[in-house]
Amino acid sequence: MISNEEINELKNLSEFSRYLGRLLENKNFSKWLIQGGLQKSYLLIELYRELKKDVYHLNELNEIKRAFRKFKQLHFLRLGAREFLGKIQFQDLVAQISYIAEVCLQVGIEILFSKPNLWLKDKDIINQRDCNFCVLGLGKLGGKELNYASDIDLIYIYQAKTSSVSCSYSYYIYLAQYLNSIIGDMFEGDRVFN
Repeated sequence: MISNEEINELKNLSEFSRYLGRLLENKNFSKWLIQGGLQKSYLLIELYRELKKDVYHLNELNEIKRAFRKFKQLHFLRLGAREFLGKIQFQDLVAQISYIAEVCLQVGIEILFSKPNLWLKDKDIINQRDCNFCVLGLGKLGGKELNYASDIDLIYIYQAKTSSVSCSYSYYIYLAQYLNSIIGDMFEGDRVFN
């Protein structure tokens, strides 16, 4: 639990950031924050498990986009409030924001691989499970130095696991496009990362 003094201080969060102030107005978000979210510093694996649990049962792309944005908003609010109250060092802050991006990319890839019906509808492309796929984060993401407004620069790489397998260029183009859509599309007034 946080102190009454900290709760009162948080009322001024909108002076620090209008975006975070709007998030704090969400009763569910502020309740989560006050009941323990503010005190916690998450490990990468904890963030991964949380997002995976929130999205894995979903079967519509818009539901998935909504869940990703809620995840990002909760954790940006947590980090912004921690920064505003002086409860986090800069290096931890940028590392935590980078973790959020890494987790969103990883879970996004996993859900697209596990649910090709979400994005391969009406496309004459076979599933490419015999190929390796990798997303490389460049710049601030690669250096674990993302801030709230950072763009993420990515390179997508795919390769056949053996010489007897051929990979479909189209499959990986669509995979990358849908991952970009989950993470980067403006949806219901927000995006995860640009």
